Amino acid sequence: MKKMVFCHIGWMERYEGLSENGDTISGGGSFIDEHGYGHEIFNFKNIGGKVYGYVQPRGANDLTRLGANKDATYINDVLIVFTARHESGGTYIVGWHDNAKFYRNNQVNTLAEREFKGEHLDYYSVADAANTTLLSVDERFSFPAIPRGTEGMGQSNVWYADKPKGVDFKKEVLSQIEKHVEKKKQRIPPVFRQVDQEKKRLIEVTAINEVIKEYTLRNFTVTSVEQENLGWDLEAEYKNIKLLIEVKGLSSDEVSIELTPNEYRSLQKHQDTYRICVVTNCEKKPSVHVFLYSSELDKWISEDGYKLTIDEVVSARCYVKEETT
Repeated sequence: MKKMVFCHIGWMERYEGLSENGDTISGGGSFIDEHGYGHEIFNFKNIGGKVYGYVQPRGANDLTRLGANKDATYINDVLIVFTARHESGGTYIVGWHDNAKFYRNNQVNTLAEREFKGEHLDYYSVADAANTTLLSVDERFSFPAIPRGTEGMGQSNVWYADKPKGVDFKKEVLSQIEKHVEKKKQRIPPVFRQVDQEKKRLIEVTAINEVIKEYTLRNFTVTSVEQENLGWDLEAEYKNIKLLIEVKGLSSDEVSIELTPNEYRSLQKHQDTYRICVVTNCEKKPSVHVFLYSSELDKWISEDGYKLTIDEVVSARCYVKEETT
């Protein structure tokens, strides 16, 4: 089996750093609770084609449990799966670094891109940015939750999962990762330019069904509220998380959509829980693109990293009213 280790960190959206109005971090231990940040805040930041991962272990990492000899200072070709605890409870996979170099001890650096509050944050792993995957906050629930306790991840932030039940869990996770990577490869990239929208009901039905299927696979319970004129089409719930999903179906791969005034007001009012799901190529091979609001970037961005440009359009209703005398 592939060399694989689970590393528990704080929960963030993008792991590209903290700013005054940007990403926040929660969970992850007493250091984060006390200081408001952790060394993992840059775990998925592309720095010159490399990504540097941090986890707070208890002492030195035991590389022998990954197959290294006892004197090794690092081991290559490791799949590092990062996990974090969601505020509603439960520990989930947030992303991974594949074919990474994993160190026994922390690595000191002088990288300007890893400087925070005057300190250069150290790291325990390094990988090519092309070999890393960060899951969106919605995608994280589609992967199996991390077991805790004697047969799962304990108090240590580094879990080798080398006991029988842990090995079975690693196989399950590896299978899910392979499926996720393959699904991403098959997804047809959207073309972002304005075109006329196809309004046929068949496309609308196809789009709704594709989004329901996608979020059901992510372990959400999905309910249609299309007839209630709420400003969104679907509601997806997982534990105490409730997402409001507006669905737009297109016949082509070119993305250009319009929101009604009601939908746009809902987007502005509920931006943290509002999702725009654009389903392209509905008549041939539907492809779902989920756009969510990034507080760090202050933009609407797809799970594949495409930024959605929103132009406000002013309109007016003009008519002649009979005057009374």
